This record gives sequence, C-alpha cells and structure tokens, in this order.
Amino acid sequence: MFATGNYRRDAGTHYTATTGTYLTAITGILYSATVGTITPLSSEEYSKTSNIKVILDPKKAKKRHFAYLSVFDNKKWVPIFWGEIHSNSVIFNKMGREVAYLPIYYNSTGNIPAGNPFLLSASGEIKILKPNAKKLQQVVLYRKYPYLFYGSPNDKMIGGRFQGANNPDFVNAVDLYTFNSMTNASFCDLEIENNRRFKYLRYIGADGKNCNINELMFYDENGKEITGSIIGTEGSCNDNGSTKEKVFDKNILTGFEAPMPNGGWVGLKSQKAVRVSRIRFMPRTDGNIIEKGDSYELVYWNNGWKSLGEQRASADSLVYNNVPSNALYLLHNRTKGADERIFTYEKGKQVWW
Repeated sequence: MFATGNYRRDAGTHYTATTGTYLTAITGILYSATVGTITPLSSEEYSKTSNIKVILDPKKAKKRHFAYLSVFDNKKWVPIFWGEIHSNSVIFNKMGREVAYLPIYYNSTGNIPAGNPFLLSASGEIKILKPNAKKLQQVVLYRKYPYLFYGSPNDKMIGGRFQGANNPDFVNAVDLYTFNSMTNASFCDLEIENNRRFKYLRYIGADGKNCNINELMFYDENGKEITGSIIGTEGSCNDNGSTKEKVFDKNILTGFEAPMPNGGWVGLKSQKAVRVSRIRFMPRTDGNIIEKGDSYELVYWNNGWKSLGEQRASADSLVYNNVPSNALYLLHNRTKGADERIFTYEKGKQVWW
C-alpha cells in the first residue's frame, strides 16, 4: 500500500502524510481511495513544496506507465507519491522540501530503483546523489541517528560539581570540576589539574536537577580507572529504579535520578587516597552514539546499499577512509539497537535526512 500526498520532514526526521490518497496494487490493477488529513500543517509549512521533474532511464522506463517517489523510513524506501510517465520523465507535484527522495518503479516483486536518490533543499533546489568513486574522502562518524532532544535533558548537568574528600560526609570537600555546559548525549572527558589525593569521590547535582547522570568514571594519575564501593543518595525519583548503582553498571542507557531535586549525589569510596587525573561521564542519552566495543557497518546507496566494511569501535567515533563522495549513507550498529537514519557528509559533518 502506498501513502500519497504532501510530506514533510518532521522534528524526528520521519515523514508525515498530510493529505492525499492510498494506492494499492492488486493483481496488476491500480486503484485509489481518498483519505482525509492525517497531520495538518500551517499554511506556511504547506507552501514549502516544489514540483519536481524526474528524468528516467529510457531503457528502464520502457513499457512502464507509472513511477513513484519514496522516502526512507529508517529501514526501507517507502513509496509516497506516484506520477504518470511521459517521454521518459515524470512530474511530481507539491513535494515537501528538505527531504531525500528516491524515484522507483513498483511491480509484484517489490520496489525497483528508477534513478539516483536526490535532495530537495529548503530553497527548492535539487541535488542528485550519485556516488563519485573518483573523489574519495575520509569520514568521521559520531552517531547512527540524529539527536532529537534539545534543551532538557541537555541542561540537567549544568552547575553540577565533581568533588573529592577524605571523609565520608564530604566535609571540606574540594571541587575538582564544576560543569557549566549543555550536554549532547555523548561521553564527556574532563582533565583534572588538582594534585591532591582523595579517598572519597562524587558527583553532586545542581539544585533542581535530581542529580541526573548515566555513567561516571574516575581515573588515577596512571590513567587506570579507579574502583571502590558505591556511595551516595539512596533511592530514586518516584521509585523509578534509577538508583546510584546504575551509574557504574557500564550501560549508557541507565543512570541515577535522585529522589529529591536538591542535594542528590553519587560516587565511590576508594580503598586508598588517589589523585584524579581525568573524569569521564555520560549524561542523559538516547544510546545512538558510537559506543566502544560495538560493531558497525557503513553502507552507501548505489542502486542498492553497498558496504564499506564493518568496524569494531575503539573510540567515541568511527573513521572510514576511501569513501565515495556525493553519496547517501547509512550506519548500522551490528551489536544492538534499531534506530538508524540516512545522511550525507558535508563539510566534515553528518547531515541527516
């Protein structure tokens, strides 16, 4: 079944039908049934469309009457609009901008690519994504899916303090670092210049933040992770299970959320006083970062998805060399997770579509 009509890329980089028809191919007969509005748009949003003319390969278009435009639904290309073929071309009217499209044919065996994918920009310009194997590039990847949370929870660690002390009550505690930045769902590394040694180490959240933190690691002067007994505020917010132990479970998707907004803290009691040279922590996250130990595969579209090889991540990013430029890419996590999104690589950054 094909959903046809006006589409836009929403905040989650998914595609939302606004008006149109559903088309179904059954025993070679195409028929339609009009449906009502699914997601209304403002008049300003609705006006951001373009009429697109797609030139088709004469050999592939021969004896075909219809072609379709499809969008990527994070797993596959899904037809959303159709048009009649005339003189090896087809016009698609009122197509949403800031979207990546793939022209396809359809038959009983499924979708058949009818050309290269292309981008329809915010200004209505079309950019064809035809891989250039003569112009290879290095790409550095940090995510497999766009980060969609803006503001809260990214501000939950602003004003939080990392402290050291030599008594369990943290009397006369020393601030090793005060964090005053927004987070972006990725690991943060802090270099510590204080040379004093401490037996008790902790993170104490700023007032009103419930001490939100997902993972926490302290490293000694030799770069070795400091271990010890887990200490801190007991319980969790609304008894949701986000206790202090979750901060040290090596699972970036779990963490601590204190039962009260002010004064919550979590940390370690070391066997002996140690000097902290580095602190590494994970704020609230969606889990779509590059995670050490996980296996990834980068693919690009060239009349189908073509592999550029698998890598096991050894850092917070992946580096691929000899990658064809001007292509559409997709990064799979072969270890875990389901979220993934197509992207281009522009000026050294991933651009999501």
